[in-house]
Amino acid sequence: MLSSEAFKRCVGSFPTGVAVVTATAADGTPVGVTVSSLTSVSLEPPLILFCLDKRALSLHAFSESRQFRVHVLAGEQAAMAMRFARRGIAKFAEPRHADADGGPPRLPDTHASMLCETAHEYDAGDHVILVGQVMAVESGDGDDPLVYHRGRFGHFASDLPVQRA
Repeated sequence: MLSSEAFKRCVGSFPTGVAVVTATAADGTPVGVTVSSLTSVSLEPPLILFCLDKRALSLHAFSESRQFRVHVLAGEQAAMAMRFARRGIAKFAEPRHADADGGPPRLPDTHASMLCETAHEYDAGDHVILVGQVMAVESGDGDDPLVYHRGRFGHFASDLPVQRA
């Protein structure tokens, strides 16, 4: 039988970006989680997905909300990633930009962000897969993104020339 630790070690060898996903609960409470399981699904329509642990305190809020916002973190935002990864703390203690239309919370100074409408939710083992249709994007080309690999945060080395396939 494959152990959870062996599986985590193996998939942890694949570097990923780091994002914080935010939503607003039915009572108006902002919620947010750190994810490294974020991927594009489709260009037409533009769809992305992220995976959320079924034990997450914010699972109900994400399931009930019809919108969420994905914030791709910049290389210097490891502290933000850690704050949103923890349970039971004030995740929104730092100032945030409220969205003018009452949408999901907007976090400041991230590398990029996507406003999504929830399109699908799928049961997947001990996680839920949330698929969102991307309605709006903001992209910051100046900062390098935060990277996660083998249990550690790092920076993307952008000093190499881009090789096109």
